[in-house]
Amino acid sequence: MHEDENDQHQRGLRILVVDDNYDAARSMSMLLELEGHRTGTVHNGLEAVREATRVRYDAVLLDLGMPVMDGFQAAAALRQLWPAPALIAHSAWDDAETLRRTADLGFYMHLRKPVCFQVLQAALRELPRLRLSAEDVDAQRVGGLVHTFPNAVPLKSNAGALSSPCPRDRS
Repeated sequence: MHEDENDQHQRGLRILVVDDNYDAARSMSMLLELEGHRTGTVHNGLEAVREATRVRYDAVLLDLGMPVMDGFQAAAALRQLWPAPALIAHSAWDDAETLRRTADLGFYMHLRKPVCFQVLQAALRELPRLRLSAEDVDAQRVGGLVHTFPNAVPLKSNAGALSSPCPRDRS
């Protein structure tokens, strides 16, 4: 593993957890913090957009069906940020139309609730290799222009993660 990737893993990611279910959002945040990530927690899409414009997040774990502003609307706004956080849909909705919409909006992954935490961990481990830190983006500025880099893998390549069961402990 590259030294910068080790540093990123040691620091953890900054992840915004967005879910209108307060208990689910707080539980997910606590699990992520136990894994060394720094989290923020909000409960609707509008709060997510406000928070993500205030603090730079590496990833947003985003429920889709929420009041005030749904996850689709929030994703469209979040994609306008530079650098845009990696969007991970975390929803009970996984029908073909929903999957098409999340893919069209540039989500990195679509995880069906309840998600196996190990599947989420695996997705998050890939993010440092796919994304640039704010410092890396600044270092790439040349003459006021920013070179663009792929910051997400196609949602379709991760479709298997939608229903991946947690590995069973065989001990």
